[in-house]
Amino acid sequence: MVSSPLGKSRKLNITKKHGDGYKLANNPELLSVSGINASLDAKAAACIGHLALLGTIDSTNSFVKRFSEEHGQTQIVALAERQTAGRGRHGRKWLSSFAGGINLSILWEFEMGASFLEGMSLAAGVAVRRALTQMGVPGVQLKWPNDLFLSEKKVGGILLEVLGDPSGPCSVIVGVGINHCISDAVGDNIDQPFTDILSEVPGYVSRNALCAALISQLIELLDSYESTGFIDYRDEWQKYDITLGKKCTIQTGKKSITGMAMGIDSNGAIILRTEDGQEIRFAGGNLSLRLAQ
Repeated sequence: MVSSPLGKSRKLNITKKHGDGYKLANNPELLSVSGINASLDAKAAACIGHLALLGTIDSTNSFVKRFSEEHGQTQIVALAERQTAGRGRHGRKWLSSFAGGINLSILWEFEMGASFLEGMSLAAGVAVRRALTQMGVPGVQLKWPNDLFLSEKKVGGILLEVLGDPSGPCSVIVGVGINHCISDAVGDNIDQPFTDILSEVPGYVSRNALCAALISQLIELLDSYESTGFIDYRDEWQKYDITLGKKCTIQTGKKSITGMAMGIDSNGAIILRTEDGQEIRFAGGNLSLRLAQ
């Protein structure tokens, strides 16, 4: 089942060049069902209960949650050209241009409780990295727990939400944001070093083909995670850890702890070795990890 309400009006940047007529200045590649299906893995396509392509929406995470509640459906995939209330961790706003990023959410149902899903946000990072590599985007690194970096600048992020019984059947929403081509107007409002795919990769990376690769890799992860768990992803995540062996600071509320990043354990917790040789493990929650200045 597919819904594609992309017919909303928007302001386009149009230029005229003598002899060439009118054209879009930034020539955005809009999302399309045919463009995504052309590259979507057949097994992944068979697993999707509903695929929604949206114009402007509050957030794709909110959309899949509402859709599941209203229709009693799971295995939902949603993509949007633009989000007005996209979120990252700690409720921070995720900014992107119209047709300038990948705004993707997948809602998936699990029989086991949330305790069996430890490390999933890191495993999702591995899946997203695989998709980017498949699309010819080299050198993607991962930062605990859910950021993706190119050239030591943020290019994307992942947000997981767990719905339902922590000890019984539950649903998980995997939200992914990727900077594809960020406009100057949006970039001026981003408060950290960032980049986008088109700035880093020679040649053009199709948004539709990239969406298909992301959906395929993430559904492969979600469909097998209850049997594999995080351990199948740990070594690959650690191989591309941007902080491994570097001095880092973790902020926990008003307290900060500085030490050497020693990688992650089998559950996805990051390990920090302090100056006195103590190794401390940090799991999710309200934590922030940064390279020490």
